[in-house]
Amino acid sequence: MEWSKAKSLLILLMLAVNIYLGVNIYTQLRAEAVQEEEMVRDACTILKQQGITVAEKVPEALPFGLQSHTWVRDTEAERQAALRLLGECHEDQPGGGIYTYNGTEGAITFRSGGYVELLENDGADLDLKRLLLPQGEESRLTLMQQDGGFALCFDGYAVLGAGVGKGEGETWSGTWIFASASQTGDESLSRAQLILSAGRLLEKSGYTELKGITCVYLLTSLQSGDIRLLPALLLDTGSEQLCMNALTGEAALLPQK
Repeated sequence: MEWSKAKSLLILLMLAVNIYLGVNIYTQLRAEAVQEEEMVRDACTILKQQGITVAEKVPEALPFGLQSHTWVRDTEAERQAALRLLGECHEDQPGGGIYTYNGTEGAITFRSGGYVELLENDGADLDLKRLLLPQGEESRLTLMQQDGGFALCFDGYAVLGAGVGKGEGETWSGTWIFASASQTGDESLSRAQLILSAGRLLEKSGYTELKGITCVYLLTSLQSGDIRLLPALLLDTGSEQLCMNALTGEAALLPQK
């Protein structure tokens, strides 16, 4: 009987400790969030003093801790994608990291850096989604139809530089991610740092107003043949969009379409 009472007291004590720790953690996180919001407001005030106006909606659109991601080239995933679309096909490796798959209805060529080219045979009506649809239940990549072709998103953000569209004749080509697993890299600047960096970029470019921002990822093909996505912000000046690397706060080049 005494042991039963002691066990009940011990459980109550542990419960009280867990509640205390939970409240303490919540209080700390809440204080950090309030402090961060104050820093963002202070950053906007600094820009205003420098003659740069920041729209009210901009702070709400600022991302929280986005990271870069790298996909190691997966030739087996490419082969499986070719099989999904073409069915039985012949594989050819001419060298230089090039893999070609020939089937009765067309041919697919994969190159380093995510480059893919599809040639349909006359009369073929291939469902390109079977080739491009990201695989894996945990994949954070999603496919979207856009401008007569296909675009790629990561965590709901557009991936600039990743897309497949139709060329001359029955040819489709572009850059895509076929691997399913990525490696996490560097984290973006704090939201206050992003505001200040955006202000410097606007000032350097001769603009005085930040009307809005859009978070995107920039696809970069690495010399290794792998693919890296960099978080970036598109800064709306009212007359053009400036692109800023969210890891460094420096200007970034938009991928060519």
